Amino acid sequence: MKRQNPVEQLFSDPTKNFVFFLFLSAFLLPLISDGFSKLVWDDFFLWLKTNQGVKELWLIKLALAVAMLVLFSLLVYATSFARWLTQTANQVFNLSPEVPTKLEVEKLLETSRGLIVVMSRKNSKIPEPAAEVAIKHHLQGNKLEHCWIICTNDSFEYAGEMLKKLEGEQLLQSRNIHFYYGDNYKPLKEQGLSLLIPSNEKDNPNHINKVVNAIYLDANEKGLEETDLIADYTGGTKSMTAGMILACASPDRRLQYISQSDKNPIMEIRLSYRLKQIKNKK
Repeated sequence: MKRQNPVEQLFSDPTKNFVFFLFLSAFLLPLISDGFSKLVWDDFFLWLKTNQGVKELWLIKLALAVAMLVLFSLLVYATSFARWLTQTANQVFNLSPEVPTKLEVEKLLETSRGLIVVMSRKNSKIPEPAAEVAIKHHLQGNKLEHCWIICTNDSFEYAGEMLKKLEGEQLLQSRNIHFYYGDNYKPLKEQGLSLLIPSNEKDNPNHINKVVNAIYLDANEKGLEETDLIADYTGGTKSMTAGMILACASPDRRLQYISQSDKNPIMEIRLSYRLKQIKNKK
């Protein structure tokens, strides 16, 4: 784990050095403030009164206060000064700003209009692949409208078998559900991508990230909001899982997985974080 910068700890965490924090807040900052106040409000106005013969000092004080308020407001809200100051401080003191993170895991009870699943390879020890379990869950309540099935060359044929099985069980009867999989899905093909992941890309998280982002664009064209979809990463490889999680890092993009416990409940992960951009070092 990366050790936190000691300078950052001094200013941001009073528990790390209470004496320094007490000195900073109780003595140093008030001393600076008092010195500035004496210089401007006392010495400067005394000079105006004695040397320049100004009598209406209260009016000048009011005008100066309003001017300073307007100036600082413009600096903060109308310019990038605050961002520049933060970036400069980070570079000078080698600080890394705290990244807000939120992670909640809870049992998924509701269903969604859109579903993204990863088709796993056939395994005789597992009667129902993760994609099938996820689809059956969202078939409840007649809410599911669109399902995108991400496959590899090893799992493509099993996606067709799974859909035929669902039809045989009459789970798709009288339902207008659209399933998308394979290499000829036009909306993704127009973007140079496919729901059938090439063999040389199946371990590339960046490629999976692009595919999932393309699916969200396609869903938007079909009238679905990002919150109307949920992505299940259970059936994918570790690299595919990483790519899907990266694509669904924003608060409006939902994730789910199938628990390995006896009852196999489907769990929803509500994940939100920001990744700080790293500049390439020349």
